Amino acid sequence: HDGAEYLAGLTRPTLVIGAADDRIVPEHIVKRVHARLPAGELALIERGGHFFPQTETETFLGHVLDWLQRHLSQ
Repeated sequence: HDGAEYLAGLTRPTLVIGAADDRIVPEHIVKRVHARLPAGELALIERGGHFFPQTETETFLGHVLDWLQRHLSQ
């Protein structure tokens, strides 16, 4: 169960972040989730594996902070 049937109902801006080398949640799944979100934005990090928030912390936080700045100012 991946919850895909619920994604179209999420209409608020949503940031989807993944790592291209994640072997647990592969890139094609991250892209599929993003494609099903009406207001989704994709940030794909080149490396970092499944734990990219810890292994690529600065890159991860850069994407999150950029997204928050753009969406909190609206």
